[in-house]
Amino acid sequence: MTEAVDAGFQVDLSNCDREPIHIPGAIQPHGVLLVLREPGLQILQVSENTGMLLGVEPGTLLGASLDALLGEAQTERVQKVLGGDLQAASPLRMTTITNVDDRQWDGILHRTPAGLVVELEPATTDDPRSVSVFTHVRQSLSRLQGARTLKELCGAMAEEIRRVTGLDRVAVYRFDAEWNGEVIAEERNPEMYPFLGLHFPATDIPQQARE
Repeated sequence: MTEAVDAGFQVDLSNCDREPIHIPGAIQPHGVLLVLREPGLQILQVSENTGMLLGVEPGTLLGASLDALLGEAQTERVQKVLGGDLQAASPLRMTTITNVDDRQWDGILHRTPAGLVVELEPATTDDPRSVSVFTHVRQSLSRLQGARTLKELCGAMAEEIRRVTGLDRVAVYRFDAEWNGEVIAEERNPEMYPFLGLHFPATDIPQQARE
């Protein structure tokens, strides 16, 4: 799926900043990764484990349309999703037509310069909307990475942390040079008093708590 990582690369304190951790060259073995070309959803790349998990070898899938794996009805459903918010639509419950059993998958879709990436993970619940904490965090990180300003980043961070944790209030607190603070972003239960924009003295948060 990716360029091979040099197995001879030895990491030490002098070069740890160059360790190729961003290109591991592998995926977790319980899932399947596909890269598709839009709009026809032609399969450009697949992980090597499709034979074991999907019942069809990588060489058979390469160059084929997605409906060879999902069937026409499910592929049409994917096409409809592509016109909207992929993050909101994921995970998308899927059943491959190549498996001999009725195994179901949760599909996570996102776009990259290489194409449309489809990550398939075994479905763990009967409810396709019951996503794992890992999926929630991944979606949150995707939103944070798309922020264009500090204000937008802090606002998104407060919203996403509250969405994942279920807390009544999440606030982003900024210190000045004297350790006085200001609440610069907030997501809260509407029944709670707002703290957004309020300023607090340095004594409000003890030094040992700040450190």
